[in-house]
Amino acid sequence: MGNPSNDCERVEDSGDSKCSSSIKPYPPVPRIGSESFDLLVGNHEGQMAIRLSGLLKDTESPAVFNQARRARYNREIMTSVEVPDERTINGNPPPNPRPNLPQCANHVLDMTLGPIIGEGGTGFVHDVTVGGEHAQHLPALVAKIALPRQRAALSQEAWFYNDMLIAQGSVIPFCYGYFEFTLQPGVELGVAAHKQCEEAVQKGDPGYRRTREPVIPQRFGLLLLEKLTVEHLPTWEDMTDRWVDDINGLIVEFSNLFVHYGDLRKENIVRVVPSDKPEVPRRRMPTTRRISPWRIVDLEHCVKHNMRLKSHLRCRQTENLDGLWVSLGA
Repeated sequence: MGNPSNDCERVEDSGDSKCSSSIKPYPPVPRIGSESFDLLVGNHEGQMAIRLSGLLKDTESPAVFNQARRARYNREIMTSVEVPDERTINGNPPPNPRPNLPQCANHVLDMTLGPIIGEGGTGFVHDVTVGGEHAQHLPALVAKIALPRQRAALSQEAWFYNDMLIAQGSVIPFCYGYFEFTLQPGVELGVAAHKQCEEAVQKGDPGYRRTREPVIPQRFGLLLLEKLTVEHLPTWEDMTDRWVDDINGLIVEFSNLFVHYGDLRKENIVRVVPSDKPEVPRRRMPTTRRISPWRIVDLEHCVKHNMRLKSHLRCRQTENLDGLWVSLGA
């Protein structure tokens, strides 16, 4: 069951079966729109800011994160000896389709930093509470905060969220922007875990990964994301056939957007709605048209590819999927 190149994806509306190799490349582009989404996302950059309380020590002034440009894609493109996909341009993958984003006015969001609920190579994931006039209109959010040594990697992760914009809310979480803040001299961090990490890096602790990217001292990054649950994939014994098909479908979506996902672990597959509640997500995946309660997170190890869909799934993703099933006890 771990090979999506041989499995068929079911089209939800009609009940027909459709093999992944025959998926139409680009479905009609949906109009993303809701009061909360329109408030956070628009077809412009650099016109939104976050006043974040709780990041700094002994100060009543919040840290002001301004919307920043994402780093350009700076990784090699995965390829193979086979003929590239016919949609490639001079060996480069084509731009992915874009949703029709609404216009939104300039605004500043007031947020208070909550506890750490996760940690990865590109930062600490914090709960955040939104205050002010926008609080009642916004969904539950988390902030992924990158320390200076992590900032460049988080900016690259933000690039992938933007590249896969059409898959947000169905394959990956909604992402509401990438922001940066410069810590002024003499001001201390107020979160113990942040301070400990920075001190360890300064001491040359080998347990902390060194970055290949240039580090701008005192520059922090913030990725604002939809809040998911804390539920991950169960053991293989408790996995349903539907969930296996869901995960295969998620990987098909990555591949069809010319993105290779290189960190397929149970920790990176998270439910968007609790399993004990009858809520059902409404957004369909762009190509398979499936609706899944699962989302793939942590895009730091992604790379672009220029391979044909079936070839990429067979040559590059089958091993990753098989490894995932084995880790669950298959």
